[in-house]
Amino acid sequence: MLDITIITVGELKEPFIKEGCDLYRQRLKPYARLRFQTVQPESFTPNNQSPAKKKEGEKLIKKLSKYSPDSVYLLTEMGKLFDSLQWADNVLRSDQPMIFVIGGPLGLDEQLLRIYPNKLSLSPLTFTHELAQLLLLEQIYRGISIGGGKKYHY
Repeated sequence: MLDITIITVGELKEPFIKEGCDLYRQRLKPYARLRFQTVQPESFTPNNQSPAKKKEGEKLIKKLSKYSPDSVYLLTEMGKLFDSLQWADNVLRSDQPMIFVIGGPLGLDEQLLRIYPNKLSLSPLTFTHELAQLLLLEQIYRGISIGGGKKYHY
């Protein structure tokens, strides 16, 4: 059984995204131990984005300090791209806990990006942190389905 923690900056707010995430959480129950953690987003204006992003990064670093850096995967549009078969074969074959980190509206702080070497991209496009969480859950389910030979991926 996969051991997966998803850490996000901010909570899910959009009802339709919550509903989609709940659907994939249910589908994943037999295959993965899922944990969800959040850090509080910082308020910001156009003039103080950098300090707010740095504070969020410090919160994430503190939360991640109990994990091996090799088990942490930062989601960023600049990360490594996989197709679904590669994702199932490379990322989801781990016997170690996997911690996925999704930044908030400001993205991930540079210090965090320097500390943790594993960077994944769901797409070169940028998504809201809420939509990224839904896409990540769907891709985890898709990868598990591929690995198990289920008829979910065609």
